[in-house]
Amino acid sequence: MILGHKALITIIIESLILVAEVASGMLFHEMSILIVVINDMCLLTYRTKRKILIQINYLS
Repeated sequence: MILGHKALITIIIESLILVAEVASGMLFHEMSILIVVINDMCLLTYRTKRKILIQINYLS
């Protein structure tokens, strides 16, 4: 089953809320987002120049 757009958008929104809580005071333009989808597994990583804030593995 291919990860649907709605599921991916939900993951991104929920993880952005987590990032906002973790990175309070940090400017969002300092962050990068990496999304990789391979064989029903979605790897979502938010990182700054110095460290990874949140990394989420999601199986559909």
